[in-house]
Amino acid sequence: MKLLVVTVNKNDSTSFYRANGVLGDLKKQMPLEITSINYTDMLDWTWATFIMFDVIFMQRPFREVGFQIAQFCRNLNIPLWIDYDDNLLDIPKDNKSYAVYGNEMVKKNIIETIKLANVVTVSTNALKEVLKAHNPNIRVIPNAFNDHIFNYRSQTIRKRGNLMLWRGSDTHNLDIYTYKDQINEMQSLFTNCVFAYCGFNPFFINETSNKRHFKTIDPIQYFKQIYGWSPMAMQVPLADSIFNRCKSNIAWIEGSFAGAVCLVPDWEEWQMPGTVRYSNPAEYGEKMKLLLNNNFNYRKYNDLSWEYIMDNLTLSKVNGQRIEILKGLL
Repeated sequence: MKLLVVTVNKNDSTSFYRANGVLGDLKKQMPLEITSINYTDMLDWTWATFIMFDVIFMQRPFREVGFQIAQFCRNLNIPLWIDYDDNLLDIPKDNKSYAVYGNEMVKKNIIETIKLANVVTVSTNALKEVLKAHNPNIRVIPNAFNDHIFNYRSQTIRKRGNLMLWRGSDTHNLDIYTYKDQINEMQSLFTNCVFAYCGFNPFFINETSNKRHFKTIDPIQYFKQIYGWSPMAMQVPLADSIFNRCKSNIAWIEGSFAGAVCLVPDWEEWQMPGTVRYSNPAEYGEKMKLLLNNNFNYRKYNDLSWEYIMDNLTLSKVNGQRIEILKGLL
């Protein structure tokens, strides 16, 4: 089978979880020849190129070129599979990506492209509910832990660093700001704990002696980095919005891999074993204080999370759903 994979940026973290990072693993489980390119590399493609493929996969198409590819697929009778990991139809105005996705023409491109797909896969049930009005064949394939690449994680993390981890880009500006008072208070109160921020450096979080900032790095190196840190906890502050409620729980997967207990919102997607959940800023502060207390049983909670991930959310298992989709499309 010849599969064309089209991404916005095949090297970014969304591709790692939803495109190249997962489809490449399929070659270990079925005969598959993959060609991977970005949308910008195919502006001069014609029917003569598309017709050479059995299935075309597009990750989060939103520009006109994505809609044009979908039209080629329909006209040439080539099965089209589309995947989304975020609710691009409802980006909050505080998110810098709103400058792109807030455009009505972009929203129209997304909707019309979805309508032409044979199947659309998404990462969460909440996102399925948003998109099902535009295509009857929406399937949820959760984000998963790549157990082939990161096979060095021991069953139980026995030694943890005194570190509270956060990771994300500046698109999470409002998310952190919503809980800044609680975070600043805990950061000042627990001076023996290092508060690490990977990616975005929130300027409204006090520059205390125990605050550390680390720049964004390659996803593979990032996993090695946080595993080496062995944080005791990971905080996931999210403002309550439709966009955030559609988000997947990869922060919990990453934190659990590193050995952390994760502080997460009390929403459907985050109802996972071993998590500590909050419903509002006041409770966020209370739960963070609980996690920073040395009496907390980190091993028990992390073991619960990791056991669930190993039983249900490894890529080698979850990719079985993608295999079924490819077989069905042919």
